[in-house]
Amino acid sequence: MKNEIKQKSFAQIHIIPFDIGYAFYDPLLMDNKKNLENAKEFMDKLKDYYANTSTQVINNYEIQMQNNIIKKFFCKKNNGADNALGIIKFTPNLSCYILTNGIGIFVIYDANNEALKNSNGIDNYSITLMAACQKKITQATILNQYKGEHIFTEFEKQIHDFMNLCWKIIRENLHISKNLIRKFSSNADYKSEGLSYVLTIHIFKNGTISKKEINQLMYSYLLSGVIEDKNWSGIEKQLIEEQEEYNEQKIVINNEKVYFAWSGVAIITNNFDDSYEEILNNKLISAVVKAEIYIQSRWFIADNSMDNINKNSYYSLENLQKIASMIEFSQAEIENEISANMDTLNRKVLEGVIQSSNVKKIYQSISSQINIQRNIKEAYYEDKKNRNRFIGNCFIAIFTACSLYEAVYELINNGMNLWTGILFATILFISIITVWIEYKSK
Repeated sequence: MKNEIKQKSFAQIHIIPFDIGYAFYDPLLMDNKKNLENAKEFMDKLKDYYANTSTQVINNYEIQMQNNIIKKFFCKKNNGADNALGIIKFTPNLSCYILTNGIGIFVIYDANNEALKNSNGIDNYSITLMAACQKKITQATILNQYKGEHIFTEFEKQIHDFMNLCWKIIRENLHISKNLIRKFSSNADYKSEGLSYVLTIHIFKNGTISKKEINQLMYSYLLSGVIEDKNWSGIEKQLIEEQEEYNEQKIVINNEKVYFAWSGVAIITNNFDDSYEEILNNKLISAVVKAEIYIQSRWFIADNSMDNINKNSYYSLENLQKIASMIEFSQAEIENEISANMDTLNRKVLEGVIQSSNVKKIYQSISSQINIQRNIKEAYYEDKKNRNRFIGNCFIAIFTACSLYEAVYELINNGMNLWTGILFATILFISIITVWIEYKSK
């Protein structure tokens, strides 16, 4: 009975971003017609691919046209993500949101603690240890870093098949590779086969976890080795003996609570369901999922933009400027996202996620680094321009001197060899000195 209660007392939602590499809607452009045409073709290709399968591909946007001009574009409201161009439902507990900024977000809902299926004896330990172990196993499995038996093999296959399909459509079907400003991160060679990290949302039923246990789960360093069963007894003993008071960050909405940390979020609620779509009917859970998908997509763009710049020495100044503009826009968007028009629930949740994620700090850091890269690239181009100018001016000087050949030749034929030589040498010397002075002054 104890085991049954524990298994039904908590669940986890895992948010996994990947980079498609192409922005389907660029708010900095005056005309997004071509981008939206590509967005439509992209979604059509996905629908064709999954036409005879159980996977649902849902168009989640509308375009209003007038005289072949886009008058209005918007993404429809849903309980999972804002700015979602499309929603792909692989199974009741595996979905993917295609965002307008070119980031895809997979969501896995582990309602029945599937990740602990092979963790024999773990139900004899605290709910803190169990939840931490479930999180670690899932994250390591998805990132292909788990040494034990993988539980989510079908999910893993669907995730990687879908990423490869997206990259293939972008590069081969839409032929827009030259417009990809994040080529380095939008392929299977990036980090963990195209994935970078997993953000976990814990969900607990009210009354199943104490204040000390939730604080240890969210903030304690004692759980770092929990993925290995040989460490469980030692960790559990330390958790029981620990007396540290943590500086918790939380909000309380009616009878429900949300705890925020850099590594994830925990929700204490009254009830939750067995499928992802059903659980989003809980307004608090929906608000947290939306906020995390929004922030994690922005966090991921900032992180991989720097990777793209550092790992690509052939980045043009134009592409650097595009990335800089995108980062500046996203930074301003995050700064102004919280408004007086938001309801209390969404405002408090978004404030908590922004603060705990440190997303503002990473954008400040990335902006500084991009400016440094841009200055280096501009200096390189200026130096190259000066060198080209010097070479060009030398050719002009030589050409000018040679153009006097005919006149000098006539002087030579008249027998004025000494004066002719002096004249030619003087003209050539003056020309070269003039070019050198111009080059040094620049």
